[in-house]
Amino acid sequence: MRRSSNHFDHNASLSRSSLVCHVLLYGLLAACFFGLPASASKLEQKDIQKSTFEAKHFFKALSAELYNKLGETNEAVESYYDLIVSSNDPAIAKRVTELATSTGQISKALKASKRWVELAPDDLESNQYLSLLLLRNGFYESSATQIDVIRTIIEESLDETLDHQKASTQSEATFYSSQSLRFIGALLSAEAHHKKALTVFEMYLENHAHKSKNYALYKKQERLIHAQLAMKAKAYSVVLSSLNGLKNLDAENHIDAVVLQAKALQKLGRYSQSIVLLESIQDHSHVDDSHRLELVRLLVLSKQKEKALPILDALVMKHPKNIELLKSYVALRIDQSQLRGIEQLIATLAADVNYVDEASYFSGEYAEKLGQREKALRHYSNVNEGSYLKNAHKKRIYLTKLIHGRSALKKLFFEQQQSALSIANQAYWIALEADELFESLQYTKAHELYNKATQLMPEKMKYRFKRGLANKRLGEFAKAETDFKYVLKKRSNDVDALSAFSHMLTVHTNRFNEAKMLIDKAFKLKPNDPMVLDSMGFLLYKTGDFLKAETHLRKAYRLMKKPEIASHLIALLAKTNQLKEASLIYAEMRNTYPNSESLKGVSGILP
Repeated sequence: MRRSSNHFDHNASLSRSSLVCHVLLYGLLAACFFGLPASASKLEQKDIQKSTFEAKHFFKALSAELYNKLGETNEAVESYYDLIVSSNDPAIAKRVTELATSTGQISKALKASKRWVELAPDDLESNQYLSLLLLRNGFYESSATQIDVIRTIIEESLDETLDHQKASTQSEATFYSSQSLRFIGALLSAEAHHKKALTVFEMYLENHAHKSKNYALYKKQERLIHAQLAMKAKAYSVVLSSLNGLKNLDAENHIDAVVLQAKALQKLGRYSQSIVLLESIQDHSHVDDSHRLELVRLLVLSKQKEKALPILDALVMKHPKNIELLKSYVALRIDQSQLRGIEQLIATLAADVNYVDEASYFSGEYAEKLGQREKALRHYSNVNEGSYLKNAHKKRIYLTKLIHGRSALKKLFFEQQQSALSIANQAYWIALEADELFESLQYTKAHELYNKATQLMPEKMKYRFKRGLANKRLGEFAKAETDFKYVLKKRSNDVDALSAFSHMLTVHTNRFNEAKMLIDKAFKLKPNDPMVLDSMGFLLYKTGDFLKAETHLRKAYRLMKKPEIASHLIALLAKTNQLKEASLIYAEMRNTYPNSESLKGVSGILP
């Protein structure tokens, strides 16, 4: 009986296990139906008859899809991966390629895509995947070769279309055959690895492009695509060289080329040239409003706001329901003190629930323009979020101190820090208080607060950088250097840290070579930043290159009339016997900043 009982229990256990397996299996089928490859999720009768997808493959694919549904993507790829060689179904290779690519398993995705192309050599999608995966893995020459395979597939397909349609003209044939180049351009432009995409396209042009039909007719198109890819790769000089001398384009391509040149020039800091180009096409029928808006942005950046306003005015008239455009228009109108009808425009913004905070901010600016400081302060205090929130906080700080004095300002900082709902927000208000103290030349107290903000938010490099500035002002140069180096270790392209560190080395050490390396990098990143120009100019002054130093310092002073920049320019002008101009700049700045330590430092060199 005992043996029989055990035998019965065993069978019952098997039955239960079998039942569970069947339940799980049917559950899997239901859960995975829409996620399987074509041959696994759509088991048509013809597929079964041809035995193109064996049962063992089906269950492995099913297992892989279960892993995928459960979020175990690595296991899903592994389960599918075993099928790549044993199955001749391209759908399996496709699925592995897609899963591995989407989960960042690029090397496995590459192997799977090669199998996919092997099984479906004329499939356009499989060849696209392979070309881009080769690109991402750094196999640029192979990727370029694969791009040429794509060209062949497209051109052969288009040849069939032409034969079928019996194209009657050479221009029609040329249009169809040029589509391969357009497709390649679009494929590489969509790639996130922009520099790699540019490299592959350049290799394709060098080694394969000449194989295309009517190749000689596509040279202009090639240069446009090359420029577009170079723009995405931030190779702005390459953009200009690629488009240089490109003539006789059709209207649409002409506009595209001009806009690309203008954007590249703007990125290189050559605003005036960029503006001239964009202005030259404003009345062209193929210019759209995005190009006009780009011109407005450039004019604002180059401090030609009076020229930007009528363009923006026309755009608002054309698109009265575009609230984002209206927001920019109101901001520029207030900045230019064109206040007639501004209240109605602000009311239009306020009527949109998404722009209430912007409307409050502009109401504050409008009240300030009218000299209504208390009213302005109330409006700024009503800004709770949005793109103008930080500006509103700075305005509140300024007006509170101006109207009610330092005790009221101290109370504001205390209340905001105490009521902060997060450590990040508390650190933010502590840093704002430190900023105000720093501007008031209270460097010791500012340093204490920057240190506190840094301790609360050690990953916030901005606070650590400002602590470095405070250390510099206090003469703690070793500590300042530690802070600057820490910031640059985390963010090697931090322009502010590069410039400040370079300036400190220039002023307080003889490490000019190191200072030059730092400021050269900052200058490449932001050639029109006034602080970068100032640091570059002062380094050139200290190393005896007065002519270049004057160019940089004058530009810096033109962009930002601050005491420290002025003091450097004054020192240079005095050194080069331009004493009259030096004295005029000193008098102007001393009138605005009577307590400036920088200006006091150069007073002794003037007559």
